Amino acid sequence: MVDEAYLIFMGYVFFYLDKRISLGYYISDVSVTKKKGDVVVRVRKTPQERREEILEAARTCFLENGFVATTMEDVIARTSLSKGGVYRYYDSTVDMLHDLMRAGTQLRLDIIHEQMKPFEAADADEIFEMIVEQNYRKMVDENKYKKLYAMFLMEAERNETLRRLKRALYEEFYDVAKKIPGLPVPAAEWTTYIDFINMVIVGVELMGMRESMTADPDFLKDTIRSFYIKNGLRDELVKQFRERKENGKE
Repeated sequence: MVDEAYLIFMGYVFFYLDKRISLGYYISDVSVTKKKGDVVVRVRKTPQERREEILEAARTCFLENGFVATTMEDVIARTSLSKGGVYRYYDSTVDMLHDLMRAGTQLRLDIIHEQMKPFEAADADEIFEMIVEQNYRKMVDENKYKKLYAMFLMEAERNETLRRLKRALYEEFYDVAKKIPGLPVPAAEWTTYIDFINMVIVGVELMGMRESMTADPDFLKDTIRSFYIKNGLRDELVKQFRERKENGKE
């Protein structure tokens, strides 16, 4: 026979839970919002929302402390998740940085893809100027990941783990970029040109050079044009653009 005290206790438990649920409370890793009046509503987060919260916390910590000095505990303290909740998604700050850099790459590729759409029927000169503009914008445009990328480039020079991550990110970039119809993709061995782009990004993001680099856009654009033309790459990139656009329609 069920103990009477147990039944009374369970009755109080269900009454308590019913009241909490009616006010919008859920027991889990949560986000906190406000309902009408002063009632606090705790809403269950989706896995994607939790991952995004972790990454935003990591981005803030990295910008404040640098990558090497940021610990998992620093990131956890910036989230509403428990320690176990964070470790469920990421084993290390390097994994977080990897996903942040991937997000930055995807954002840039999405922007370029949108910029290319009006150029399907363009002539060779227009296509080439579009490619030059894309390269210029990659160096000087602002977005939430650019400063982080510049810091990453600097710290990777002194840290072998970050150097390995840098190589992995470059490989991933080329693999992803090649799947976008029409996107002209510089060969991975163009180290001099890639180093030039990264040098400008570091100067713009960390050394206060954005104003000077954007005051005379033709200074950078002429350098970009010169690189492609001097190395016989202008016609190759225009050809690549047209071929990949055609293949993308099939």
